[in-house]
Amino acid sequence: MKSNLSNTAIFVLLFLFALNLSAQNQEELDSLNKVLETEISDRERVDVWNGIARVYWSSDSVKTAEYANKAINLSEEIDYPEGISDAYYRIGWATMLKRNYTKATELYEEALKIAQEAKYLKGEVYAYNELGAIHFNQDPPKALEYYLKSLKINEEIGDKKRMATAYHNIGLIHKTQGDYPK
Repeated sequence: MKSNLSNTAIFVLLFLFALNLSAQNQEELDSLNKVLETEISDRERVDVWNGIARVYWSSDSVKTAEYANKAINLSEEIDYPEGISDAYYRIGWATMLKRNYTKATELYEEALKIAQEAKYLKGEVYAYNELGAIHFNQDPPKALEYYLKSLKINEEIGDKKRMATAYHNIGLIHKTQGDYPK
């Protein structure tokens, strides 16, 4: 009986968490859509579309691609490579969640290339982190290489939160390889 009660409690907690997350996502979508109704610059419009794509990336890959492609198209018109890089990153994330790692890798590599050409360090960090995630199980040394690149950039720009994430990911690689002292 205790086991059933525990399973029920876990189910209820997960349901409530999902419901809360869904409500937060809806609030964020409503907020972003309201911004689109105002007079904003084209760059801001791109950033909002990428924000909407981010909200959808774990629940609706079609909407993710729809908004990210809007961001790409406008970014190309206004010469905003950061917007293009972010859009490829968003599509890559949704693709990775669908376990299409080959396509996700291509999208992250495109996001990285564009970010590097634009000297958009934050975009490079995003791409390196996700390339590391894709390679984590199949090629840990390659994943480690990506995480170290991410760490180096985060140190350069002083992003302590992302530095912590990079250290965490690097530690996980060493742990899975049995290198506990590192």
